[in-house]
Amino acid sequence: MTKAKVDECPFPKYVPLSGEAFCENLEVKYTLYHDHIPQPTIGYKAKWSEINKDVPNILADERSCPAMMRREEIGITIRMPYTATFYRDGSIEIKEFYGKEDNTTYRYHPRQGKGIVLNRSSNEEKSFAEFPACLMTLPQPIDSQASLGLFVLGDIRLNTWIIDSGVFLLDVPKDYALIITPVAHKKDIPGVVLHQGVSESVPRIMGSLKIPVKIDFSQIPDNQDSVTIPRGEPLLSWILVKLPKVSISEIKVKQDININDNTYILLSPNGLSSELQTVNDHICELTRFNKDYDLSIKLSGFENKIFVFLKNNKYSYTRINELAKKLNLTREQTISSLNKLTKLGLVSILNHIDPLPAPEIKVESWMGKSRKDAWNEIYKTGRYYRTVITSPSEEIQSLFKLLKREGLHHFL
Repeated sequence: MTKAKVDECPFPKYVPLSGEAFCENLEVKYTLYHDHIPQPTIGYKAKWSEINKDVPNILADERSCPAMMRREEIGITIRMPYTATFYRDGSIEIKEFYGKEDNTTYRYHPRQGKGIVLNRSSNEEKSFAEFPACLMTLPQPIDSQASLGLFVLGDIRLNTWIIDSGVFLLDVPKDYALIITPVAHKKDIPGVVLHQGVSESVPRIMGSLKIPVKIDFSQIPDNQDSVTIPRGEPLLSWILVKLPKVSISEIKVKQDININDNTYILLSPNGLSSELQTVNDHICELTRFNKDYDLSIKLSGFENKIFVFLKNNKYSYTRINELAKKLNLTREQTISSLNKLTKLGLVSILNHIDPLPAPEIKVESWMGKSRKDAWNEIYKTGRYYRTVITSPSEEIQSLFKLLKREGLHHFL
């Protein structure tokens, strides 16, 4: 199939990772109902300059995401085969069926009828069944073996139409299904909702790639009488895939922290670096500053009481029973509040801190540069590890300065 013409992308081309998902080359043959049907293409390259034109001096756009870029390169993109206008009174007007120069207008006034569909029930003897429908076709030559049109399966008042695109697949390898999905990274036409689906096989659709749309007049102004889909508008991607039967099962992850009588509680680095503002006796608001954002969190109830206490005694740690006694809380209240504070990353829970003798620390050691004795104890015993690193710690920076001063930085 032919490639779509696209604007030059300012970002590097992302190459899919090797593996079964991308390794197979597949050529699909197709034919058009007539020569004026818009050609299908592989993928669709969005006009990003138009999509983000309201943002001045944009630094970068969605194309910096490899997954979004890769999405633009897959699927058979189908375009509207003619210009269709849907009116509030239910009538439909079709123009440009044989190209831009065709000035013939087809005006349809749909009526509710019935159609014949495959019977989905395996218990029924009949292979086909009657179903509410409205089937409309465009005039075709007398010797034509097929016709194009649009139809509704169901109640026509729902305005959910399936449009023949005029593109017919001739052969598709066995065991492939087709996923129908709207073209990615494209602004919608007001009043037009593109539906999605999965076709089990090419014979099921008789090779015809279709365009399912819903016309929703609630999306347009009351004084607008119609919705128009122009000829050549890229609408849907038909993506050929192999679909395994998938089952899912959840693996439970323990959410609550293991708290016992030997548990020590202390502020985490996030808790230490958060600024605290007391709203009243029961509520406090803390703010955490980051190079990319500011985060505000309100604490109330017993977690507020515990956090304020730890914040005021930020370089000490205490056992859970001692903490409950100092704050006049029950053990259950303390544990519940600590679970909340731990999930917020404000408090650290340490179990089994043994009274190990402190190792001898040289003045130039980076471990000896810890800010206070409580953190010294954690670093020395190796009981605590930073889990979120946004910049080198003060200790690491001090070590680099020491090595540079001693002329040893070239060993790094």
